[in-house]
Amino acid sequence: MARNLGLHGLFWAATTLICVQTTAIGDEIINLGDLGAIETAPTSSVTFTGRFDLSLDWLNEFGGGRGNPQYRNFHHFLFLNYSGTGGFGIFAELLDQTFYQAERQFGAKTTVVAGKILVPFGSNPFHQFYSGRGGERDESRIVPHIWGELGISVHRDLLDMPVLTLGTDVFAIRNAITEPIAADQTIAVGMRLTAETGRFVTTWVSSYFDIADTRASTTLMYAVDGRIREGAIPLPILRGLRITAGFVRIESGIDSFEEPTKRNYADYLAVSFRSWGSGFRPHVRWGTYADGDGKRRGNEQHLVIGANLRLDQHLELLLEHQINMEEFSEIADDLGRMMLVFEF
Repeated sequence: MARNLGLHGLFWAATTLICVQTTAIGDEIINLGDLGAIETAPTSSVTFTGRFDLSLDWLNEFGGGRGNPQYRNFHHFLFLNYSGTGGFGIFAELLDQTFYQAERQFGAKTTVVAGKILVPFGSNPFHQFYSGRGGERDESRIVPHIWGELGISVHRDLLDMPVLTLGTDVFAIRNAITEPIAADQTIAVGMRLTAETGRFVTTWVSSYFDIADTRASTTLMYAVDGRIREGAIPLPILRGLRITAGFVRIESGIDSFEEPTKRNYADYLAVSFRSWGSGFRPHVRWGTYADGDGKRRGNEQHLVIGANLRLDQHLELLLEHQINMEEFSEIADDLGRMMLVFEF
């Protein structure tokens, strides 16, 4: 209980510091479409955005039996984005309370975030794709598909040059990756380094380490992700190509003199193509997951083939087929999906 109270105390102290500090330069508005993009506002503002969908899924569509269609809802998000004067802001998801965080900018290069924060791990806190799946809340492996957790993070810009920019995020959060949420919850710390080369290539190197009271439960997790954005290849037919890839490994039960008792590993490769001007974007994603119990019974491979079609400013149609392959005891869980998405 003492550790849990300590983390809450850290959170409230950081939130108070963020709210009362008055020396700052700019305001931050987080763009829902790209969390890495920020805009500067001369006055305070409040913005509401949202995402809601309806999905028709066919289970075992090509698994040797008849499909079992069912309607599902994956996203019902309402986002509040407040940007105040003096570099203070609030960014929160109001319905599911997936995250809610207060942000405070200190000078031009440092931002402190506290609350149930979007954990800066991997390439994007929305829709982690480790293992090739992970696009929805019940398909994630190792890392939650949207990772929000109670804690604090500090972002610092390290280098800003025309050919290279560097930034880092350090964080301390409640450890919910390897431990159930409980009164004696442990704390985890981590860091992410972000490097942008030119305009088109970004690399993320992430680490996560829980501060446990027993060596047997100590866990280390690390990941490397990279992205090549549209426009990197100066050919008209390929300028809409985007490639993202990465891997994550988690090692549990680390002892100073022994090997970890369990290792889990997941990776992915995602390729998409934006057809300029048509709103049509096909995509292919491949990934693997290795269960670290030594028996390989949880090993998986996933192939996702699909396309997004923008119908108008607020509506998008997703068509997707998932081929899910288990190394042992194949499960009839291939999936066909048609999803209508409304955004505002």
